[in-house]
Amino acid sequence: MLKRLRGYRLLTGVRGTAAVNQPLLAEIICRLSEFAADHADRIAEVDINPLICAGDRIVAVDALVVRR
Repeated sequence: MLKRLRGYRLLTGVRGTAAVNQPLLAEIICRLSEFAADHADRIAEVDINPLICAGDRIVAVDALVVRR
């Protein structure tokens, strides 16, 4: 699914930056999805912005969780 993103090229390393660890990014996305599904009765929405990805370093800088 990551390869279908419009900005996928940015994950492969551009302008001298390291490529993002795509398996790690996919794992983080899956875990967030599992968390949201496990707590669907209590969570209306989750917003993570920005998610900074550089090589093996993937950091959620800010997040908003809206409760039901």
